Amino acid sequence: MKNKFFAFLKKNVRVFIGIAIGIVVGLVYWYYWGCPDGYCPKEPPLKANPYACAVYGGLIGGLIFESLNRKDPEKEKKDKNETNKE
Repeated sequence: MKNKFFAFLKKNVRVFIGIAIGIVVGLVYWYYWGCPDGYCPKEPPLKANPYACAVYGGLIGGLIFESLNRKDPEKEKKDKNETNKE
């Protein structure tokens, strides 16, 4: 069980880093461009709530880093064939 957990973490470490960076960027966005008092009737709700900015930033960061984490399927097949031949 422990090995599966560490294998999952190792496989997705870039995604977790992307989520952490996205959360920080979301909070920085809220701090500088958001609505610090929480009441801005003409602004979207994302700017009024720091938690929403953090979640949205984490989601976007995770998606961006996940797209960077993907490998080319053709290259992956070649790697598997080379390891099977040995």
